Amino acid sequence: RKGMLNAHCTINKYSNINRCSRRIIVTKKKAQIKNNALNIRMDVEKKPFFILGLTGSIGSGKSTVSSLFLKLNIPVWDADATVHKLYSKGGKAVPLIEELFPSAVIDEEVHRPTLGRLVLGNEEAIKKLESLIHPLVSEDRLAFLKEHYGANNCHLVVLDIPLLYETKVETLMDAVLVVTASYDVVSRRVLQRPGMTAEKLSIIWARQMPSEEKCRRADFVIDTSLSDLEHTRQQIEGIVADIQSEIQSRLGRANELEEEASEPKNWRQRWGRAIERVNE
Repeated sequence: RKGMLNAHCTINKYSNINRCSRRIIVTKKKAQIKNNALNIRMDVEKKPFFILGLTGSIGSGKSTVSSLFLKLNIPVWDADATVHKLYSKGGKAVPLIEELFPSAVIDEEVHRPTLGRLVLGNEEAIKKLESLIHPLVSEDRLAFLKEHYGANNCHLVVLDIPLLYETKVETLMDAVLVVTASYDVVSRRVLQRPGMTAEKLSIIWARQMPSEEKCRRADFVIDTSLSDLEHTRQQIEGIVADIQSEIQSRLGRANELEEEASEPKNWRQRWGRAIERVNE
């Protein structure tokens, strides 16, 4: 940002540019991309609506960052939570997965450990599964965006998507925040999870874009290697403040345009308006 460097704006070690110096305003071009991709009408001149993508590799600390956005009362759509809902009893994905992987459905819901064993390391099986799940996930995401775009006081939402770059949905975002951590920290965090092994972790990593590349593409980067929750919270608050500043700026411009549109266009209208004000 012009001549201004906030506390959270540090030089991104993956690039020669200061990520926070980018102008993150909702441009008409980005809005048009979103309109086309989401198939909903977004008039950003009248209502700025900022979509912040949140992503990070497994064990990066993304879930913690997501929860901190929620504590700031910012709506968050969680891709993993959506998949969990689809896999639960009554979920739309259950009958589809039962047809493809019968043994993965137990008591009318998808048993994720079993499904994981069936597809892990099997590229063909993974592609079949993704072809079933991705349309349902996209449908849920669109419903979330429509709901919050229609809310009067909602101008900022977060889309928490682990495979954001891998699934090429970054075009829906006005900016992307990548959460990262050092290799040692990530390994320690992930290998503490029940049922996780070094072999499984290697397979998962092989299907994800390297963290360095994600950071290079990002608008904002938060490194959680130190596990300093307070510092992470401050970084998030700084990022949100930057985005809200841009939103308020655009709201101000929208109000100015509205006032200009309501002003009389010729001398007869101007005189008529003046007389009305005198008589009020």
